Amino acid sequence: MDEVREWWVDRLGVDGRRDVPWRPGPERAAGKPLDPRWTEQEVTLGAPGDELTCVIVRPSEADGAVARPALGPAPARRPAVVVPFYDVESVLGRPSPRPTTPGALHAFAAPLVEAGLVVMVVPWWFETVAGTDAPADLDGRYGPAAARHAATRADTPLGRSVSDVIAAVDHLRTLDDVDPGRIGLLGHSLGGKLTLVTAALDPRVAAAAAHEPGVGFAHSNWAAPWYLGEHVPKDRDLDELLGLVAPRPFLLVGGGSSDGAHNRDLLAQAAARWGEGGGLDVLTHDGGHPVPPHVLAACVAWLAGHLAGPGADTGGTPRPEQLVSTLPGAGTTAGGRAWHA
Repeated sequence: MDEVREWWVDRLGVDGRRDVPWRPGPERAAGKPLDPRWTEQEVTLGAPGDELTCVIVRPSEADGAVARPALGPAPARRPAVVVPFYDVESVLGRPSPRPTTPGALHAFAAPLVEAGLVVMVVPWWFETVAGTDAPADLDGRYGPAAARHAATRADTPLGRSVSDVIAAVDHLRTLDDVDPGRIGLLGHSLGGKLTLVTAALDPRVAAAAAHEPGVGFAHSNWAAPWYLGEHVPKDRDLDELLGLVAPRPFLLVGGGSSDGAHNRDLLAQAAARWGEGGGLDVLTHDGGHPVPPHVLAACVAWLAGHLAGPGADTGGTPRPEQLVSTLPGAGTTAGGRAWHA
């Protein structure tokens, strides 16, 4: 499998260990409209031509903080989750700079922090350079940046963005309050694509959950110039990439848009990599591409359970095996579990 992973790394142009500087900013309390359950710290990935300002969100230890200590009372080292997305503001529950995306729809940080996890939000480079006056349609918004990328760099745009997420994992592993062996990923749509590929290519990722990434090149816009363009493989598909995550746990969530019954065969092929012990879990719902709140809660509970560690007190957060039994339509599938929310 190492040879297969190297093939994908080369195909995408992923730089898995970039020696890049991180510039940390001051830690500050979260402001309105969020309550003071956490603190925030900006950290900037400072490589030339690739600068990204990320945000690390930590559960507050202040007296009176209401963050639920799902992973134990103020541990010295907490698990952490990287959340790649178009912009930081949406994930923090604030107004998004993207004209077609309400910020509250993608407020993933709050439930993760409430579960006791450190969260690092990584924005997408193509959105950061789009500009406030860029069109709302994808071609108009990201096409010009993709053309500049193609003219100046040898890596694929997808590989470039995966390298940013891997660099975020690098940074989290240097922090005194993060357990380097318990770093996970959570992503939706674009973020789901980056979560899937990063988990496959970086074995340090302990667990990952992807909502509507589109497993299968035919089932999403992987051929868009801001992802792979002409570099989509002709003789391989994403079941091979997904299989590289094994034996680590992975949760694929589909609403019937990018992921659902139409790519079940690819999931079954990937699940064979986990063998009898399982580890590829599949959650489906009928909400289409957006993330329903109850599905986000299930993803957070799944991640918190897998990152808690053996014997950890989850403080009421369901372990994955409890979560399966509480959702309707629970069943089994080759190499993992499947249920419907």
